[in-house]
Parts: sequence; structure tokens; C-alpha cells
Amino acid sequence: MDGMTVAGLLARCADWLLEVKADGDRLDIRQVVPCDPPPADLLEAMRERKAEVLAWLQWEDHATALWRAVFGRLCDRADLPADPQYQVLERVAEAAHRRHDRAALVDALLDLENHAKRTRVQP
Repeated sequence: MDGMTVAGLLARCADWLLEVKADGDRLDIRQVVPCDPPPADLLEAMRERKAEVLAWLQWEDHATALWRAVFGRLCDRADLPADPQYQVLERVAEAAHRRHDRAALVDALLDLENHAKRTRVQP
């Protein structure tokens, strides 16, 4: 598991049907469906990189809350345009999310929301 990213470790956990959650300062790892036990080296790698995994999971929770807030407002107002510029802005936000760049994600989500407001079709 040396050299594997946290995303890679979490993907391997998903392959083994493991649910990984942050519970305060500890990792809660459990098998969703009983099947063969996961490889010991995977569980060891998760324990060794606990701080990184916790930081990753906390980021995902935070980023998901940001996305949910913006899209909740857009859906409430029926402001989800399907134009090419909106799709470009959405890809910029997704890239910032993948990079774990909070400032860029917030900026991109605000750009998405502002674009949706500007292009709103009035009934």
C-alpha cells in the first residue's frame, strides 16, 4: 500500500465493501456486506495513515455541505441552467473539490450560483 493516495486507499476499501467514517478522532471501518475479510495490509495502511484519512473524510463532509447549500438554493428557485457556461463552471467546481482547494471551491460555487441567477428564465 506504499505510495497509494488516501483516495486510492478509500477506493480499495470500497472494493472490499468497507464503509469508512470519521467518528471524532477515530476511524470507524466496518464491512457493509459480510464477505471475505479485507486484506490485513489494507487495514494496516488505514491505521498508519489515520490522520490523513480523517482529514480527507472531514474535507469531503465540508465540501458536500457546500455543494448541498448551493444546489439547495438553486433547486428551490428552479435555477439550474443547462447552458455550456454553467457546465464549464460546474467542472471548475468539481476540479477544486478534487484538489481539496476550499477557496477555489467556494469561488466556483458562487460563480455557479451567480451565473444561474443571471441566466434565469423568467416565467
